[in-house]
Amino acid sequence: MEKQELKKNILDLMYNHESSKANAFLVFITTGLLVFLGNFILLKSYIFIIGLFITIFTVILSILFYVRSSRRMRYILRGIEAIQ
Repeated sequence: MEKQELKKNILDLMYNHESSKANAFLVFITTGLLVFLGNFILLKSYIFIIGLFITIFTVILSILFYVRSSRRMRYILRGIEAIQ
């Protein structure tokens, strides 16, 4: 195998890994938003505030990691394009 082909394969594997992570973060964001809505419907006491903070923290953290992962994916794509 040529060195360029090996480098491209490594970048492809890195891109697939980042894509899997981005999908997981999207699942966390969606789940967090559903829990947020369920929190309003089901809870009516002090647990509501605790659940609200945990949900907001989870959603914000997931969004930050998703943005980071998507930036990394763009960087990897530029690397793949540079090889070809």
